[in-house]
Amino acid sequence: MSKSNTSPKFNRGLAALKLNRQMQSDRLRYGIDFIDSYIEDVEGDWLENWGKTEVSTEIGTKETFLQKNADKTPQLIEKVRSFLGKWQTKLPVNLDVTQTIERVIDELARIISSTEADEWLYELEDTLREICLGKSELDLVSITRTRSESEHLEFDEDNEDEDDEWFDMAEELLEEVESIWDISQPE
Repeated sequence: MSKSNTSPKFNRGLAALKLNRQMQSDRLRYGIDFIDSYIEDVEGDWLENWGKTEVSTEIGTKETFLQKNADKTPQLIEKVRSFLGKWQTKLPVNLDVTQTIERVIDELARIISSTEADEWLYELEDTLREICLGKSELDLVSITRTRSESEHLEFDEDNEDEDDEWFDMAEELLEEVESIWDISQPE
């Protein structure tokens, strides 16, 4: 399985940019009444509840998912421990393996419960890289940008191999997760 040249995050960012441009265009065309096209029940309490339902739904879904699979989680913990041991060359020496396993499982539950199935692999790839390197997403973007600037955007075959390795790790771990956890995908 090969990874496409654009990441899901890039595609989501591009979609958000397109929506923003459309909203600006509608604002110029319809004036303040443009908001009726984007907000259902404009006169209601949507502003007071902004963000509350999305966050609570995601948290509830993740917790429900973890509870549903609680009896299978110890088996997954051992699989993740074995998995991290296999790919140990990626892990920093001072990494607390138990905390890392807990974080990986928590992130797996978040990804599976709140992300479309076709994006699980890419989300997991980014998450594994972030967790195993002990870097935030912002740090990773900064490292990549700095490396690209210093190389004057030249093709870096070693970097591509490293990216492929993270993708392979994510693919292998996701296969393990799907074989252990009860993952019912919406139809």
